[in-house]
Amino acid sequence: MSERSAGQRGGPMSTAVPGTARMSDRHRRVIARKADVLSEQREAADRARLAAKAAATGADDALRAPLGTVGNRDQRRYESRVVAQHERHAPAAEPPLGTSQSYRPTDGDQRIRAVPPEVAEARTVKRWGQLHGLRSRSSKKRVRKCKTVIGNGHVGLVANGGGSHFTGLESCGNIWVCPVCGPKIRASRTNDVLLAFDRHAANGGGFAFLTLTVQHEHGEALAMLLGVLGGAWKSVAEQREYKEWKQRLGMIGSITALEVTDGVNSWHPHRHVMLLTERPLSRNEVEAFEAVLDELYGRWITKQGRKRGGLDARTGRRVGVRLEYVAPGKREQLGRYITKLQAGFELTRGDLKQSRAAADGKGRLPFDILDEAMAGGEGADQALARWREYEQAMTGKSAVRFSKGLRAHLGMEAAKTDQELAEQVVGGEADIYIRARLFRRMTRDGHRARLLLAHRRGGELAVLQLVADLYGVSFAAEDEHLRRLIVG
Repeated sequence: MSERSAGQRGGPMSTAVPGTARMSDRHRRVIARKADVLSEQREAADRARLAAKAAATGADDALRAPLGTVGNRDQRRYESRVVAQHERHAPAAEPPLGTSQSYRPTDGDQRIRAVPPEVAEARTVKRWGQLHGLRSRSSKKRVRKCKTVIGNGHVGLVANGGGSHFTGLESCGNIWVCPVCGPKIRASRTNDVLLAFDRHAANGGGFAFLTLTVQHEHGEALAMLLGVLGGAWKSVAEQREYKEWKQRLGMIGSITALEVTDGVNSWHPHRHVMLLTERPLSRNEVEAFEAVLDELYGRWITKQGRKRGGLDARTGRRVGVRLEYVAPGKREQLGRYITKLQAGFELTRGDLKQSRAAADGKGRLPFDILDEAMAGGEGADQALARWREYEQAMTGKSAVRFSKGLRAHLGMEAAKTDQELAEQVVGGEADIYIRARLFRRMTRDGHRARLLLAHRRGGELAVLQLVADLYGVSFAAEDEHLRRLIVG
């Protein structure tokens, strides 16, 4: 029986690891010791997992569904169900003012919402699967090369915070298009916004939340609609009436976030503007300011030869401009908006959620378009053309932007670029390295997610097992300088 077939038939990984046939006795002893440590860690993790399941009565069935057994839309529903079950049995803790338990603050020690391992692994598989699909579909060269090995260096695998990540790879830094860089960048941007809210609320400041949309016609190009939306807001901010109201309300600054969905008739871009004031505003002030904004916004839209939004039958307010009042001390209202804001920031993260409109068949998120293009079938070519239009139109657009001087006013450090955030080192040391040639082959074959999951579940020994099962590589050595295993 060959080493490879023996490794495949074996149950739990033993010290006779595939890929060690050509190692020296010393190297085999090193791996054997690591296998013993890994076995003890697994036993401890199993005991902790069983204890947690026993405490979380009723959550077992939701957490037991295996990966890869649910489809695209069903997978999102499954993830939501798992998270809900997980949270239902977690101890409750009230988040601080202006924050949500689902974000990780950049300063201070605060509770965050734990993500079940099943959900985290499903997201990893989905994101890296989408990135693999973009290798042959993206119109952006940097996106096609994202997470490929740099030169002929080794690719490290690092265990950190219950997960694993690569080192030595290129990053495209595209927040709109990349399913791997995008979530990392957005998480940091969201933290910045929520930290700003925390500090402003602690200083006794007020908030008003503005949403701007533009009336669109069937078939209108996304680049043109984005130009109309951006031009409208720029025009409003330059008007004398706006500047007078800004001074009257004691406006300190604003944070702007851009969001794009694909509607039934055309693209649907909209802009969130978080207005921060020196003091909480009254309802009358907010309503009066909304009327001024609606007039200024409508005036510019009309000059461009476009239609103004009609009146909402339910609220009686004009569609296109909406300013939301936040009552002083209303933690619940502020928390609801922040939760909505976070969902908005994550809209391009197709691995996390699906818009209500998409679920109802009335629209879709950008990554839903990519999924359709990757799925093949009758509409794949049209979906791919739609996706590439989105890629081109969003180039150079900021997802989140602070007004000039606001970060300094709140005592926050200067903002980093998307590229800097994408390349930011998470921390930890690699315990195993993959040679460039082998990693390129695994990239072409779409196995990068499997590498991460193997390392997350079983460390370097599981990586050796995976590589041996896939390619029959029979050589691995411990580098005398790095003191780490090198495979391939």
